[in-house]
Amino acid sequence: MIGEEDTEYLPNWLGKAGYKTEYIGKLMNGQDVLNWKYKPKGWDHVDTLIEPYTYNYNTVVMTANGKKPVWYNGWHQTDVIRAKALARLDGLTSQSSPWFLAIAPVAPHVQGGPGNLPQPLNRHKQDFSNIKVPKPDNFNTKESSLQKQKPAYMKNLPLLNDEQISRADEFYRTRIQAIQGIDEIVEDVIKKLDAAGQLENTYIIYTSDNGYHIGTHRCLAGKTQPYLHDTNIPLIVRHPSIQKSSVSKTASTHIDFAPTFLDIAGVAAADRPELFDGRSLLKEWQSSDTNGVANGIDREIINIEFWGSYVGELNSTRFPKNTYKTMRVVGEQQSWFYARWCTGETELYNTKTDPLELHNLAIAPVSAENQKTMDRLNALLLVTKSCAGSTCRNPWPVLKPENTALPSFSSLTEALNPKLDNYFASRDRFPLVQFKECLNIQLESNEVPFFPPEAKDRLGKEHRKKTDNYNKGTTGDCGYRKIAANGQFGSEEQRNAGLADVEENSRVLSDEEVAGNDCVIVGLGPA
Repeated sequence: MIGEEDTEYLPNWLGKAGYKTEYIGKLMNGQDVLNWKYKPKGWDHVDTLIEPYTYNYNTVVMTANGKKPVWYNGWHQTDVIRAKALARLDGLTSQSSPWFLAIAPVAPHVQGGPGNLPQPLNRHKQDFSNIKVPKPDNFNTKESSLQKQKPAYMKNLPLLNDEQISRADEFYRTRIQAIQGIDEIVEDVIKKLDAAGQLENTYIIYTSDNGYHIGTHRCLAGKTQPYLHDTNIPLIVRHPSIQKSSVSKTASTHIDFAPTFLDIAGVAAADRPELFDGRSLLKEWQSSDTNGVANGIDREIINIEFWGSYVGELNSTRFPKNTYKTMRVVGEQQSWFYARWCTGETELYNTKTDPLELHNLAIAPVSAENQKTMDRLNALLLVTKSCAGSTCRNPWPVLKPENTALPSFSSLTEALNPKLDNYFASRDRFPLVQFKECLNIQLESNEVPFFPPEAKDRLGKEHRKKTDNYNKGTTGDCGYRKIAANGQFGSEEQRNAGLADVEENSRVLSDEEVAGNDCVIVGLGPA
């Protein structure tokens, strides 16, 4: 097994509830020609892309259920995933058990690595030929005084030149072109479910793993910054129980998906994990009247953290000191973004009046009102950066004063009561969120202080599974001969190809094209 993290996650929980669980596409980085035989646990059927071909659109290599990898020569990756997903749906919709299918194409990721463009299907390479990246005021920020308000490496970035802006336009265009193949998958899946009579009994959830910036704040392209372009992701949900064209105002993140899916599946409490940092969104999805409020709690808080360097995906630039912790409040009355960086720098944006996050209100001199807001946001971040379970979902009770003479609060608006100014301003009680140094990993000793200091469930450590035995090294013959397709695929003729068409010219990789039989990955147990 690879570590222990795959002994308790979504497919295991759904399986206990009687669901068939299947996965098609890109699962995770690190699946490659060295460890393909270690099937990810929990899935009844799992067919995944493997490295070093995961991000190569026209050299498609996948491994199904731990079997030897197969090369689908002559096909574009998006078409292969589409054909495989539709074939699995034929089986899933014809049996009586409930089912869960994840379809995970790579598009519109860059091909190979930084510096490259996505590779659309051939039939879409001429689409949107004149489209250019949107250029709001935070694109290639013109005012140097505004750019200087950014932290770390960003404050000294020069203006993008004409060649870089042209490259940004080209990158945006190829991303849009690559997405057309994803749209075809969505169209075909809906048609398949409709034909099988299951469209009105299926939740369809469309999302992504991250946002993306192109040219904003003078950064050419990437996804590891805390700003809105990188952290706001698409989320579209379809089901008869959800009102058409309704919009949920609940602040949510990826950690909310698993508890939501378990609610949809009706998984019994005994079959759920002991610890969830996220919360189910099902009621908010089904009722547009909640406005983000459930059980009297204003669900307005989003905590986002990152450890590591900034990597430019179009010019291979790499900047260290991109480690930060952020707090967003997304509410009807208050909308803020607060960040503390490993460099000791602070950012504050009123995103209701400054949605492009240009005017850093934490730059001295800071107004008294903005300082009071930062005091509250810093306290929230102190809790959520080290929380576990219910305190992540609702940190306000942890922050409430013991002094009953002070007013209570359950939202930022209530916490801004002037009677609480001295309480939140106390640095003895609420020290600034900080790092001892800029590291690329989460290390508890590097991120003190925490709040409350005596919290026993800090970071959910008691529930974490071992990961330190993952791919420590290799012994034996771990060499392999790399393959490469000769051509660009995804023609009009291949648009409606089925799995039999895709498999016609496929072949299993030879022994020379995968790791040798005596190759051992140190730290991994038997399959």
